Amino acid sequence: MQKLVYVPPWDNLGGEDNVILQLDKPVILGTVSGTSGTDVNIISSKIPGMNGEYVHDVELEPGQIKAKVNVYGSDRREMYQNRFNLIRCLTAKSTPGTLYYYNDYISAKIAAIPQSSPQFTARIQNYNAADIIFFCPESYWMSLEEKKVKIAWIGNAFEFPIAIEPNMQFGVIQSKETVYINNALNTPIVITISAPATNPIKISNNTTGQVIELERALTGNEKLIINTKRRYKSVTLVHNNGTIEDAFHYITPESELFELVPGANELEYINWDESEPTRVDIAFYELYSGV
Repeated sequence: MQKLVYVPPWDNLGGEDNVILQLDKPVILGTVSGTSGTDVNIISSKIPGMNGEYVHDVELEPGQIKAKVNVYGSDRREMYQNRFNLIRCLTAKSTPGTLYYYNDYISAKIAAIPQSSPQFTARIQNYNAADIIFFCPESYWMSLEEKKVKIAWIGNAFEFPIAIEPNMQFGVIQSKETVYINNALNTPIVITISAPATNPIKISNNTTGQVIELERALTGNEKLIINTKRRYKSVTLVHNNGTIEDAFHYITPESELFELVPGANELEYINWDESEPTRVDIAFYELYSGV
């Protein structure tokens, strides 16, 4: 079983303008191609007398998902009405929509833009065949659910069968966590550091040796949010009054907005006062080169 659901940028999953392509009416999915991955651009060079070539880098090309469908109506009028709705919902915008893909093993999503209006071909009675093409600028698929990991927090750890006055709480401070990436792609993350935190503040990936260092204390209810996704990298400070500030200038020049690498990633939070109840959360989507 294969199923595609396109959610245009003005709608949400489950909304009225979702385009559902499946083995059911009114838009019946025949075949789908392009989900298994994109073409690879190998950047290489060669010098005289060299056997083979030197590979500098490997880049993934944008993706293209193609679907062959049949639009059905209980009569001719309904068929053309369903055609019209399909064309309307597949109107291309500069902002990508989201294409969801489901099969019997895995479900994933990818940013997508309809490359053209549906190309209608043969019509047999109340069935009208069409070709649909989606342009996918991101090159890779994402898991449907966001994964979340805590690398700094205080949790309850001890209980004693006695009453202590004044009231006292015992706990454990966690500042290190290992995150496993079960695919072959580097994975961008969103880091949220919640006050209090005394500078200097560091988030390190001990597996790769990369470090993000903040040269500003966080007080009250302040939060620092770091996005390491390429083309969308950002450092944002949310102040106590709710105002938002671009906070790139609080990050040291040596900092690297790192991504998680395939396999084990040992992440660690370090600050000047290790007794502070600072909370650090990591959020990310698993990435797939194909599904």
